[in-house]
Amino acid sequence: MPDQDLQKQPKGKRKPTLMSNKSLATLRDRVRAAADTIVQLRSENESLRAKLAALEGTPSVAGLAETLETDPATLKAQLDRFIQTIDHYLGEDEPANP
Repeated sequence: MPDQDLQKQPKGKRKPTLMSNKSLATLRDRVRAAADTIVQLRSENESLRAKLAALEGTPSVAGLAETLETDPATLKAQLDRFIQTIDHYLGEDEPANP
């Protein structure tokens, strides 16, 4: 083995040698695992980009804050109309009482 030959030589006269097959196999496995992780992270990144793009089109908290900054009477009237609309649609689903 080259490692054993290297150890037998005095420190000042050691020749550089190639890595052992075991070391190369370990390095190859680590590089392969790193490459697999990169592929997985890229896929996850694309998925997160798609989710972010979808969320950018939804109403935000800032929009809610603008709504709440309106006049309280106007906000109450808007909420009342909203509730009436929901009640109307819920009432359509109920069977008529004889």
